Amino acid sequence: MKIEEEEEGEGEGEGEGEREAAFKMKKKIRKKTKKSKKKRKRSSNFLLNIMITAIFLSLSTILLWRPNEPKPLLNNKKEFFSSSLPRRKWAYAFLLSGIESQESMRYRGALYNVMIATHILRESGSIADVVVMVQMRTEGDKFPDDDIHRLTALGIRIHYLPPLPDSNFYSIQFEKFNILALLKYSRVLYMDSDVMPLCNLDYLFDLSEPSEAKPLLKENVILAGSHEPCSGGFFMLRPKPGELERLRKVIRDREWKGIQQPWPHFDEKEGWGHVIESPDHWQYINDKDVDPKKRREIRAATNLNSWEWYGVFADQGLLYYWVKYFQKNVSIVIEDEIENWSSRVNGETVYLEHTIKNSTAAEGYNCGKLAAASRQQRHSNKYGDYVYIGRELQIHRDIVHFTGNAKPWLKEYFLGDLTRHSQLWFSSFNLLAAKYNIKDDITKWKGGRQKKVLMGNEKEASLFPTHFMMRTSIIKKFNISDEQLKLWDLQNAKRKEQSR
Repeated sequence: MKIEEEEEGEGEGEGEGEREAAFKMKKKIRKKTKKSKKKRKRSSNFLLNIMITAIFLSLSTILLWRPNEPKPLLNNKKEFFSSSLPRRKWAYAFLLSGIESQESMRYRGALYNVMIATHILRESGSIADVVVMVQMRTEGDKFPDDDIHRLTALGIRIHYLPPLPDSNFYSIQFEKFNILALLKYSRVLYMDSDVMPLCNLDYLFDLSEPSEAKPLLKENVILAGSHEPCSGGFFMLRPKPGELERLRKVIRDREWKGIQQPWPHFDEKEGWGHVIESPDHWQYINDKDVDPKKRREIRAATNLNSWEWYGVFADQGLLYYWVKYFQKNVSIVIEDEIENWSSRVNGETVYLEHTIKNSTAAEGYNCGKLAAASRQQRHSNKYGDYVYIGRELQIHRDIVHFTGNAKPWLKEYFLGDLTRHSQLWFSSFNLLAAKYNIKDDITKWKGGRQKKVLMGNEKEASLFPTHFMMRTSIIKKFNISDEQLKLWDLQNAKRKEQSR
């Protein structure tokens, strides 16, 4: 009997243990189920938030959408400037300055030429960027949206410069040197807005900065002009940190010294800060085909050791000084010769490293075979058959500079044999007008009458820098009083009297 009671007690204990285990299991299952429900709820809330955000963004896109609005390619901050020096990163640069949005026809021809130049470079296979520096005449004025869209549609990168306090053709000439601040690039080739390339000019970058071989050209390249040692309308520089500030100091120092000197406020012996002593001298190309005897007579009558040439007190003097006597690193292309200038170990003395007289050293890089035996060469490409006027060396031949009244947008529209280069310009414009919805009807351009529309008052336009412009700009820049100017005039007159 006692044994049976003990067995019943053990059975009851085992039953209670099973019930307790079952209760714990149910509790654990309920806990997991509760967690699972919370997790599903959080997940559904997350998905709901995503759906609401997507709907909001879609509505915003629809409400804010504007047709045919290209994405801006450039700003003035981190994307454009860089503190590190790049390698084999190249750009072509143009300048549009003194722009007034209400007078868009005043710069219309130059704008179209930049677009045409870019079009030709791209169609010819250029891999370099194209940058246009835009400078409004007044603070607060805005570059027209239509022009922004046209440039960015061509892949042109826009960089805005602050307006000048005194904008004239003298002060504007120094704005092109803002390419020194384009630190994103290892080489920048500047072209005036009336220069048109005839082919892909990337070979200049490659000759200056080859991937492996020794460079044929220096990091700075200038072209001798018809009467001056360098052209301010076409040159290549290497941007470096601090270079633009150093160049601006050169300008300020010369202007401050010059305004204290007698009219025309420029020392033709010292120039921008260097006395040119023999055997060093500057060269130009206008007499290259003259009989050697006649050439010697011409050059004997020209002081090639004096700072006396067109634009010497403006960009064409500053550029020559900057690359040859300040940087001491330049290739000077003098038609069929290339002079490479460098500095000694101490960095003080500039010397002629060597001269490349055989232009075939760059054969294969130019846009066509050299025409040494002829003054004209016909070249065929997708645009037709064109004549290259003039010179043997390819760099001079592969561009055309529409100087003075030779600009196509100052001529009457004509697709016949007006000039081969103008024909190329007009035909290229027609292609761009159709593609980018340019509404200007250039078939109605009538030469001289169109010039008045485009340029306004020709006397005010003054398409060349003058000493009077220089004087006006310096006085305004340094805030010089009339009393101070009179004092300097008296001092200069006294020195002149004493020197007699």
